[in-house]
Amino acid sequence: MDTEISGPTSWSFLQRFLIVTNPHITTQQLARYLLECTLYVEELLNYRPSEVAATIVCLAVRNPLVHDTDGVEMVRGIKTFI
Repeated sequence: MDTEISGPTSWSFLQRFLIVTNPHITTQQLARYLLECTLYVEELLNYRPSEVAATIVCLAVRNPLVHDTDGVEMVRGIKTFI
């Protein structure tokens, strides 16, 4: 058989990190969107996939546009309690 096995990607690390941190669905969607945006940034190829995924999870979880200071979910300016 002529097969090749590749290493884990940022996507697989992101999925694992989201399972471990268990953030709100809005935060998960933001993290997935940010990861897709990194595909266009060539400089990020210098970093390990796990580092990119961990950074994205941190950015998504701490994003003030998603959460306000009271721990209330913010979706387009509408407060929904989590």
